Amino acid sequence: MPATITGRGLFSGAPATLTIDAAPTGTGLWLRHAGSSEAPTPPTINYLSTLPQHTCFPPQISGRNTTIAHTTAAPVGFATIEHLMSALAGLHIANATITLDGPEVPILDGSSLPFVHALASVFPATPRNDRAPLILDRPVEVADPRGSRIRAIPRDAPGTFYSYTLDYGPTSSFPAQAAEFDSTRDDYARDVAPARTFSLIHEAQALQKMGLFTHLTPRDMLVLDGHGQPIDNKLRFANEAARHKLLDLIGDVALLGQPIQADIFAERSGHALTHELVREILRQYL
Repeated sequence: MPATITGRGLFSGAPATLTIDAAPTGTGLWLRHAGSSEAPTPPTINYLSTLPQHTCFPPQISGRNTTIAHTTAAPVGFATIEHLMSALAGLHIANATITLDGPEVPILDGSSLPFVHALASVFPATPRNDRAPLILDRPVEVADPRGSRIRAIPRDAPGTFYSYTLDYGPTSSFPAQAAEFDSTRDDYARDVAPARTFSLIHEAQALQKMGLFTHLTPRDMLVLDGHGQPIDNKLRFANEAARHKLLDLIGDVALLGQPIQADIFAERSGHALTHELVREILRQYL
């Protein structure tokens, strides 16, 4: 039986309904809009939208979420899919049709746990990914001038190891923290999925002045002060911020469209740099 999730989008604030259906082995993952005559779209890097996720952002500000579109510049897409993609990858689900009624995937509590619960009802016995993995035979690295970088290095054993280090630098009072996940372990639902998206207080205030997130309060979405402590909320993990960055990393790497056999180490990176890593891996290997 399909699973249905309803909620509001993080950036748009618009109501949306997401329906997840199981698909036969070998079908792959597909996104479709409810009532649309367009062919379904695969959630891969080739269909990553080039448009900013909200009209208040100028075009040069990008990478604060992951949006798939039927064409890369289509005005309507499947916005903020990273938490859903992370849940699919974390549970090794490679065959499903996802139907979205609305412009943006519901943000729910800001984690991927609601998607994990929904997927568990659709796939009671979690399948192993039936896609052949892309096996690295040499390191691939991307970086930016701010000191963020991601390295993907060859791994002899099957599976993918992910490591994320969150560090705002020596002048910040926000404590450095790290998180990791190995895809061969079955602890994604427990150790990664509950970690929620977050904003630092100065970011949240600035974004609300720009007209974003006015439908949310710190009780709805995790807001952290300069010391990494929650405002009007409670942490689920001492390193919840790093775990959520790890969650996003897993979801964005899944834009490869197939598993990858590699160890991936990310430092201070976000969506845009992970998108760049995926493109670079595909450039070198396909």
